[in-house]
Amino acid sequence: MMGVFRVQAEPYDDERGSCCGFRHVQKNKLRRYFVAFVLVGLVFGAVVCFVYDGAREPRYSAAIASVSGLDPARDLGRAALDPEFNLTLRIASRSHTRGACVDAGAALLVSYRGVPLAGAPVPRLCARRMGAAGAAAPVAAWGAAVRVPGFALDALAGDMRRGAAAFDVTLVVPSVQRQDESRQGKLVRCLARRVGDAGALLDPCVVIDVDTAPVAVPQPAA
Repeated sequence: MMGVFRVQAEPYDDERGSCCGFRHVQKNKLRRYFVAFVLVGLVFGAVVCFVYDGAREPRYSAAIASVSGLDPARDLGRAALDPEFNLTLRIASRSHTRGACVDAGAALLVSYRGVPLAGAPVPRLCARRMGAAGAAAPVAAWGAAVRVPGFALDALAGDMRRGAAAFDVTLVVPSVQRQDESRQGKLVRCLARRVGDAGALLDPCVVIDVDTAPVAVPQPAA
C-alpha cells in the first residue's frame, strides 16, 4: 500500500510571499505619487507659462516718413509754427496666445528736445498673435500756432539744414476705469526718430506703465 506524502510549506516561504507583495504595493504607490507629481508640475508650469505669455507687452515702433512746416528758410523764422508730420505706427504681439491692440482714445505726440510740436488721435490698430505679421497704420500729426523757445528753435533750424533733426514720438494710451473694465495706461516712447528713416520701425519703443488721462490734440491748421 502506497503511503501519502504531504509537503508542508515552510514558514519562511509565507513570509517571503508577504514581503514581496508588500513591496509590490509600495512600488505601485510610489509610481502613482510620481505620476501625480509630474502631472501637477506640468499643469502648474502650463498655467505659469500661459499667464506670463499673456502678460508680455506688445512691441511698438514708429517712423517719420516726412515733415512740412519746418523749413529753415521759410518757416522757422516765424513766431509760430504749423508743422505736420507723416508717421507710421506699428504694433506687434509678443504673445503666442493672443493678439495686441492700440484702442481708440490713444494719441500720438511729436516733440523736439522736450518741446511739443504736433499731435494726432490714433486709429484703432490690432495685430494678431506672435508669429503673424505686425500691424501698421499711417498717422498724420499736426501742430497749430506752436511757439518754440529760442534755444530750441535755433537748434532745430541747424538740424533741419543739416538733415539731422531727430524727434521724439510718444504714444499715449489712456487709463480705463469703468465698472466692466479696468486697465492701466501706457506711455510708449520712441526716441530720436529721424525723418525718412524707415528702419526706425525695426527699433522698438520703450513702454512705461503709468496712469494717464486722454490727451487733447491740436487740429490741422486752416
